[in-house]
Amino acid sequence: METILAALYGTLCWLIFKVFKVPVNKWTITTAILGGAIMIGVLIGLMNYNHPFTHNARVYFVSTPVITEVSGRVDSVYVKGGGQSVRKGDTLFTLDDEIYRSRVLALYAQVKLARIRLKESRQLASVSAGTKFDVETYQSQVELYESQIREQKYNLQACVVVAATDGYVTQNRLVKGMRAVQFPLRPLMTIVNTSQGFIVGAFPQNPLQRVKVGNEAEVIFDAVPGRIFSGKVIEMGEYIAQGELQAFGTMYDFDTSHGQGAVPLLIELDEEMQEYFVPGGAKAQMAVYSEYLEPVSIIRKVLLRMKGWMNYLVGE
Repeated sequence: METILAALYGTLCWLIFKVFKVPVNKWTITTAILGGAIMIGVLIGLMNYNHPFTHNARVYFVSTPVITEVSGRVDSVYVKGGGQSVRKGDTLFTLDDEIYRSRVLALYAQVKLARIRLKESRQLASVSAGTKFDVETYQSQVELYESQIREQKYNLQACVVVAATDGYVTQNRLVKGMRAVQFPLRPLMTIVNTSQGFIVGAFPQNPLQRVKVGNEAEVIFDAVPGRIFSGKVIEMGEYIAQGELQAFGTMYDFDTSHGQGAVPLLIELDEEMQEYFVPGGAKAQMAVYSEYLEPVSIIRKVLLRMKGWMNYLVGE
């Protein structure tokens, strides 16, 4: 923004000296430089405080990691990735379930035998040929095996991994024969939720007393050069990471530099963006316009539009 203002002022000075034939001497040059520096400095100060701008904004989205509840070899993969749409409950992939089927069958055999022994012990106890202890022992065995059967059936069903939510499977690398393990830090797939993404900008703390929920905002995307999207502030972050403390048993450390910390502002656009391809995670820039010094906001809007047109300039 400062560079654009300086360039505009420099162009204006050049036109004044050329068109109006203003003599070039140390007084006119000094006046032009000092006057421009003061004017630009005041404008920037007023704009940054009353109508803040940030180049650090982004489109965020929620993703759901796909993690198996059991370990096993991947038997079949039903999604190919590349943005394939899935619905909640759709089968993503299956694991080889032979070992879990065998465990269920083995437990059925054990519970069958335990039930026979329980029946026999009850008959013996009824004629005083057995003890109550034997009946209770076989009864507990039956209950134990039945609970283990329920557990193994759950594991057997978990061999079929389904989508937990509606969304899109992106960049799938899972193939048949891979080993799947119960490890939450290594998801096998990622589902990008179909819920609409949200735009968050990181603003400095200085203008917070001017900004509030409901203020007008404008957003430009690097992916959509020359286009301005209007919106409004719907949420202001009440906490920032620099002040977070956890139960580590450490004391306050004021010597460690954490920086000021930016405050996140959540923006809701007034229009749909279906006609534009803006991927999740796309970079954006935004300005928020407060109710103070509204005439100054016109300059901010002009500068924001100029930056939007500058997005046509692509460099390596």
